[in-house]
Amino acid sequence: MKRGLNFMFNFLTCILSLFCFLTIRQLMAVILSMLRMNFSHKRLYYMKKKLRTLKPK
Repeated sequence: MKRGLNFMFNFLTCILSLFCFLTIRQLMAVILSMLRMNFSHKRLYYMKKKLRTLKPK
């Protein structure tokens, strides 16, 4: 009985750790994508500004 309970506990902890790991990875991916988007947006804005200043008036 005790052995079965221990096995169940280990199984549950394994699932929980896997789930947490997955969620953390997903969170990291989302944060990275957001940062990349923000960076690209800033770069685009900077490039547009540069183009505007380069254009002869």
